[in-house]
Amino acid sequence: MVTEILILSNLLAGPQHGYDIKRNVRRPGLGVVNNNAVYTALKRLHERGSLDRRTEETTGRPNRHVFSLTDAGRELLLERIADFPVSRGADDEEFYVRFALLYLVDEATRAAIFATRVQALEERMATAQAYLDAAEADGTRFPVQSVAMFRHLLDLLITERAWVREYARSGEIGAPRHP
Repeated sequence: MVTEILILSNLLAGPQHGYDIKRNVRRPGLGVVNNNAVYTALKRLHERGSLDRRTEETTGRPNRHVFSLTDAGRELLLERIADFPVSRGADDEEFYVRFALLYLVDEATRAAIFATRVQALEERMATAQAYLDAAEADGTRFPVQSVAMFRHLLDLLITERAWVREYARSGEIGAPRHP
């Protein structure tokens, strides 16, 4: 789903060649989006009516496909952004992609995205805390590095939860939606 969101949102800027889409799509986790994922998603989105495709003829090279977003594609993008169940809420990339595109959705959708992320973070915090509690109860069974890693993870999760809550309160909810 992340690849589709990235492609659709990239095409908001206007029509692009498949290669340009591949080059311009950036994963928030800083990983490279592989060609197969991009071109498979482009084909699927085109077949679904979310993208228009025209062929540009070139001399001495293969023809190039130029893709543009349809109205159905814009609707699909908004649906994909809003579709953020708790099962995906713990996935950093899923959250970061939606966070980057909050300006496209309404206030209620923004609030739901933040609430989902907070709930997912709290579930992960509970897991880390349970591990630390078990380690405290039986300090001989747990490697010191594992305990240190779970303490660090818990600190990161607490910090992110505070940031998400604060951002939702002061920086995003109530902000105007981009046209």
